[in-house]
Amino acid sequence: MSIFVWLLEKAVLGFIGFWLYETSLILFWAYVVIAGLFLILDVRRQIEISSCLRDVKQEFREGYRKRFILSQLSAERARTTFWFWTLKNVWNGWGNPPKRIQPPCELMDDGPRWVRRKIQRSLWLTEQRLFPFILNGFVPSLAEEVDKFRNVEVLTVLEPGCGSCSLIAKIASICHDRDIPAVFVGVDVEPWAIENGIKWLKKKGIYVVPSLGQLGNKEWSVLLENASIKRTQMVRLIAADFRAAEDQLGDAVHFKLAWLHHFIHHFDCEASEKLVRQVNSLAKKCYVLEEFRSWLPLFLIHLFIWYFPCHLETAVNSILSNRTLAEWKRDFGSAARVKKKGFLAIAQLNSK
Repeated sequence: MSIFVWLLEKAVLGFIGFWLYETSLILFWAYVVIAGLFLILDVRRQIEISSCLRDVKQEFREGYRKRFILSQLSAERARTTFWFWTLKNVWNGWGNPPKRIQPPCELMDDGPRWVRRKIQRSLWLTEQRLFPFILNGFVPSLAEEVDKFRNVEVLTVLEPGCGSCSLIAKIASICHDRDIPAVFVGVDVEPWAIENGIKWLKKKGIYVVPSLGQLGNKEWSVLLENASIKRTQMVRLIAADFRAAEDQLGDAVHFKLAWLHHFIHHFDCEASEKLVRQVNSLAKKCYVLEEFRSWLPLFLIHLFIWYFPCHLETAVNSILSNRTLAEWKRDFGSAARVKKKGFLAIAQLNSK
């Protein structure tokens, strides 16, 4: 059905081209070039969706998660069927989408291995372009935040779900420019994300501690001492599930600053609340940046990223796993100050 609708959409574009041909040759050829480029990307998307559908059918166990991902991927073959599928599963009036997918079903988390790798690469490229806008426009300027720690002996920063370390690299560069010694700890469940992060940080000239295992109290003391003496920035990466942080970090490991950037939406409501509290117990100050659960980000994401190479990640899952402003206040109460800017939620947990 979705393939038929996709072909029907292309037939409509063909009729538009024919009408332009009758109207203006210049507009017609411009349309042919632009539509042709998008058609190539769209065909590539169809091939990747077909491959992903095949692998999900083979690799996933029968159950809700498998059925949901298969139905959503099938619907995403065509824009028309995607929106029908979305409205059927989510629509409940013009307010915030109230329904949630519990647990979230994301290809980023439990899709086929090759899909997770490609999504990670695609997100890394996206973040390089969007970080200056998102992080400096919606969160207190990174430089301004770092300036608050000029007088500390060593600035310690934690980022769960660090991915390929784009954020860590940015803050480390700011610390370098201000001669602020710092130790960064990044944790990510995907080993290849950590591998990419090491390459990216080294390319930026940032020192990465050559270890991926647990971070004990003794090593933590050595890191702090070396960063202080050498007046440098050091990064320690851990390939692990942060929810088992007590098994990865020594009891003396604490941080002055923690960032959770588009991270907690990977978990259901109860698990994400527990995770935020866990991070807050490890850091003096914690910032959380997520999208609100609303129609706007869902619309914008599927308007702009539809043709990204292998961006098979489905936006519905992430957005429905996020909180509304009322839910932020309900779940974290006085423990967080939540600001709404556009379709992003910025929560700052109280300093200790």
